[in-house]
Order: sequence, then structure tokens, then C-alpha cells
Amino acid sequence: MTYRYTPARRFIHGLRRSALGFLLVLLPLVPLVAQPVTPIDISRAREFTLLWKKVVGGNAGPPLYLVSPCGVGGMNILAVPTTSGGFGCFTYPRIDTTRPVIGWSASFDLFDYDGIPPKEYIDWAGRVDRCLSDTYPFQLEREIDKINCWGAGERGINIDLSGDIDGDGYEDLVCDIGGGGYTARVIRGGPAAGRGCERILYLPMVKDPQGNDVTGIVALWRTAAGGYRVSYEYTDVWRTWVVMSELQVHRTADSVEISYTPLDSIRADGFPGQSCIAVVQDTIARRDWFLIYKLDSELNTGVLERFDVTGSRFVHSGERVRGTVFYNPWNIGHILGTEKPVVAFHIGGFGQVFCLVDDLTHPFASFKPQGTGIQPAAGYTAINDQTGDGKPEFVLSGGDGVILVLTLDSTVTNVESGLFLTDTVLATLHGSILEVRLHDPCTVSAELVTTDGRTYPVLAASAGTAGLNRYDLSSVLSRQPRGAYLLRVRTGETFVTLSIVL
Repeated sequence: MTYRYTPARRFIHGLRRSALGFLLVLLPLVPLVAQPVTPIDISRAREFTLLWKKVVGGNAGPPLYLVSPCGVGGMNILAVPTTSGGFGCFTYPRIDTTRPVIGWSASFDLFDYDGIPPKEYIDWAGRVDRCLSDTYPFQLEREIDKINCWGAGERGINIDLSGDIDGDGYEDLVCDIGGGGYTARVIRGGPAAGRGCERILYLPMVKDPQGNDVTGIVALWRTAAGGYRVSYEYTDVWRTWVVMSELQVHRTADSVEISYTPLDSIRADGFPGQSCIAVVQDTIARRDWFLIYKLDSELNTGVLERFDVTGSRFVHSGERVRGTVFYNPWNIGHILGTEKPVVAFHIGGFGQVFCLVDDLTHPFASFKPQGTGIQPAAGYTAINDQTGDGKPEFVLSGGDGVILVLTLDSTVTNVESGLFLTDTVLATLHGSILEVRLHDPCTVSAELVTTDGRTYPVLAASAGTAGLNRYDLSSVLSRQPRGAYLLRVRTGETFVTLSIVL
């Protein structure tokens, strides 16, 4: 199959493709009277509480949360890639660093490689792995393909942009936005997409009103309606604009044609660049919001503005906020369990604030990174509830291999309240004596797990008391063949796994 780029032959209202005609259409859409500017108000922001911290060393990449990998229920994994080898742990029902998590300490995304459920996994180096069963220990076929086809501006895979871009009925992945001389690259899914770099669909550069290739891509996003749009920065002799265009994909039997149709633009004088915008999708209300931070020349200060881009125009919301540093904002979406999507950004001398997208003036939460070792932050995710309030917990990674779990649960007032989440080993084996330390009374049991997955009970369910409990396993362990095992200890609904050699 071949791929062709067809430049858009028409601009808005059928005007000829020219910079003057293009801007004449768009100029009337720009508000002539500026909206009032409101200072940001942090009085309602509740500070995140540190619940758990892990230092693994090395430079940390962004964290990844895998729910039921390979379809194995209750085995959710938090994985953080690092230059020192990476880190992974199970998180359900509580974080457990004593059970080994092997092979998941990298950034993996679900990928429909062959069109046959379940989906495969692809890491950020382009390696595709296939699950061979839905049981634990995990069974994976490694590197069934390698799609390592990045450009000079590699930016990784953006899982939020997944969708059927080429129109063949299978979900694709968007990666490398703005890199390698393209708008982006698309890793095509499905059984007929080929192998290796054959799977790459290159999204060519957009043309600006003068017909030149656009190198200043501001954003690429998937709309609430399921299509794709791109915005870019354009400067003429008088002023700067941010232009929004529709990505058009025309598929035939043997080719895919890509074109772009300009939709609208806004004035962006004083716009610092790509790092000062965010496109936030409200997947519940099915709305798209465009946030931009730029200099207000009259006030001589930076102002954050919000536009509704659900339709084909930039529609100003009326919200203009000052007192922020909207640089590399975090587009958090709904992962914190909120009904509306969340965006987080910096306030100089204070820290990071978290806002619902339709109220940028009043942050509902905050985080002060000073003293945590997390700077610079590499990324974020959310994991399952750890405190019992029913809400996901927020995870950050960065610095020298630092991982933080943060909570907004009002019942947790300090890190000591979350001691059950620390790295303290709750179960240890001294010779043949199993010691289990409990915070509250619960039932305790244990079993041996062989390297091929067979299990042997070694401790029947027993009543454990708060504090230290000791169990003599000599009569059972002495009958087992010599070798390496896992000792899986169940304490209530929590599992602790120890690696042992008999």
C-alpha cells in the first residue's frame, strides 16, 4: 500500500489559498474587546499528602499503570523505567514491593498488532510482545516484531491519541509528534499492516498560508467526534497566529492520502511556543478545550486563556487568568476519578496546582515538590485506591529515580498514616520460621510456588494478631525438593511474596 500527501486545495469559504485571503476570513472571528483578567485564587486548593515514596536510582522515565496485564485480574502493575534497570510493583489491593515483577519495568502501551484479542504490548523502543496466557506467572512471547522507526525529534507514543487513523478498522498509535520532518508518525495496527517500519504511516507537514512546510506544530489531538486536528504557529509580517486544521484521511484500495483543511485561527502575539498550550478532552461531556498562555502587552503579564474547539472554531470561554506559569502543563484528564478533566500547571514560588478544565481560576488541589527529590518530574499516572476513600491515587516519577504516591484523602494527614504502604517487608522467613507483622488482626495463610507455577500449601488459614506473629513451617518445608521457590503469604486480602531457596 502506498501513502500520498495531497495538500488541501481549498481554504475556508472557498477562498483561494493565500495568506491574505486566509487571514481576512479569520480576522472577524477574533474578539475586538478583550475579556477581563482574573488573578488565580489558590485558597480552595487542598495539598496532596505524600503516601508512599520509593527511590530506585538512575534517571526515571514516566510511570505507567497497567490494569490486569495479559488479562490477569487483580495483578495491576505500576512500572517506572529508569537508567538503572527500572522498577515495577503490584498495586492491588495495596502496593506490594515484595513480590517480583519481571519484564514490565518499561513504558508499555496496548497495541492491536494482529487484530486478535487480547491486544499486544509495545514499548517505547518499538518492541512488540504477545501474551500467551491469562494466568500468573505471566507468559509472554517477546519481540514478535520491532517497530523502531523514530525521527530525530522522538517524543514517544501518545496512547491518548489511539484510534483508527488509516480507516482499516484497526486501532493505530500516534508517536513522534513534530519529529523527523513530519507532523507525526502513526504505527498502524491490524494483521495486514506489515512488519517493522512497513507499519509506519507518515503524517506530512502542514502547509502554512504561504504554502511553506510548518515546523512549529503546536498540538495534535483526537476530537470528541473521533477525528483528528492539528494546530500550528504562523507569523506574518504583522502578527502571530495559532491556526487549527482538520486532518483528512482518504483511503482507497491501495493508498492512503493525507490532507489538511484549515478551520480557524486566533491571534497569539506574545505566545512563547508549543510548551505553553494544552488541548484537554472532556471524554464524558464530549468537549475539546484549547488552553493557551501568552503575553498580554497591555497588562505586561502572561495570561492563560481557554477556548472551546469542539466545533470548527476557536470559541472564547471568557476565562482569562493571570498569576500562573503555564509551561509544560500536565494534561491529567479524568484519571483522578473526577467528572471533569483536570489540568495542572505551575505557580512561581508556590508549586503545582490542579484545576478542573472549566475553572482555571480556582485550583482544587496543589503539590509542592520542594524537598521531595522529584524534580524534574518525568511524568505522572494514577493507580487504584490505596486508602479506602474510593478515589485513585496520583503517582509522579522523576529526579534521581524517585517515585511518589500522593493522595487527596482527607483522613490521611501525614506519611505515617500510610505506613502500610511503605517498603517495610511485612513477612520474613528465618530458617523455617515465618514471621508476619500485622497492623490489624486478620487471617494468615501461605503457599509455595514453584518456578513453573505449581502451588503447595505450607500454612493453613490461621488467626493473626496485631503485631509480630511466628509460624513454624519446618515440617512442610523439609519435605520439599531443593531449589528456588516463591513463598506467597496471604494476610487478609493482601499478598506478600518472598523469594526463597530451600
